[in-house]
Amino acid sequence: ARSIILPSALPEIFTGIRVSFSLTLIGTLLGEMFGSQRGLGYLLMTAIGLQNVRMIMAVTLLLVLFAASVSIALIAVDRRLHRFAG
Repeated sequence: ARSIILPSALPEIFTGIRVSFSLTLIGTLLGEMFGSQRGLGYLLMTAIGLQNVRMIMAVTLLLVLFAASVSIALIAVDRRLHRFAG
């Protein structure tokens, strides 16, 4: 099982991890927006309430850069695993 099943299943497992990352990030951000007193979600909601456009754009840019960089890294690993298994 360790030498046959795990190596062939690893690319699909990693694809699931890659997809679940985006859902986890959205869920965490929503939880912080409505149920926390610190974090980027809270900072974003506070900036929206104060109509602070610079802070809204800064937090949004930070979130986009983080999500994009992690996504690019996960896609690179995912492609390598699929190429190795295929």
